[in-house]
Amino acid sequence: MYEILRESAGTHLNAEIVDKALRVMTAFPTGTHIQVLDSPYAAHRGIVAHADGKHHEYPIVRITRDGDGKLIDAFDPDLLETDWQIRSVPA
Repeated sequence: MYEILRESAGTHLNAEIVDKALRVMTAFPTGTHIQVLDSPYAAHRGIVAHADGKHHEYPIVRITRDGDGKLIDAFDPDLLETDWQIRSVPA
């Protein structure tokens, strides 16, 4: 939904309203289950610990499971610095 709104701003939707709407919504709300798509931690899973209103695509995540689904010592990578790609997954 986030991507569709962003891509439609200015062409199909009022860009100013879309900009204001995207400031209050995030691509990955708090509590969303995620999976890392790339990096040495590809396939690791975790949860969004905090959604940052300034950086919609880079929430604060806590990685809790390895690529095989086994519990690991949790860690919180800085997605802004690592530039890892993540996606939401079912719980």
